[in-house]
Amino acid sequence: MKSTILRNSIFSFLVVIFSLTAGLSQTGAKTEKAVIKTSIACSHCQQCGSCGKMLNKNLKSTAGVKKFTLDEKAETFTIVYDPAVTDIKKLRTAVSKLGFDADGVKADPAAYDQLDECCKK
Repeated sequence: MKSTILRNSIFSFLVVIFSLTAGLSQTGAKTEKAVIKTSIACSHCQQCGSCGKMLNKNLKSTAGVKKFTLDEKAETFTIVYDPAVTDIKKLRTAVSKLGFDADGVKADPAAYDQLDECCKK
């Protein structure tokens, strides 16, 4: 009788532990990182009052984008995103619509014209 109670207790404990572990592993959203080559002429785009504001507003509001950084020296955008929501092709298009080249995707001419002169090459 005691061994049955002990066995049931151990079994119940293992079921609870397994359930918690399975639940926790599913709550972590999967993200990927994309590094997109661009062309930037200035050294302060992300801090700029107009371009930086535009980048933060528009790129961060792109579906699936979690965060991004701009490395002016390396001329790259590093974007952390949810692959269930977006993909690298959509991210390149989003960057190009902001007026910047994105790997092989040319900058949207109208958006490029809206950039500050210091950001144009």
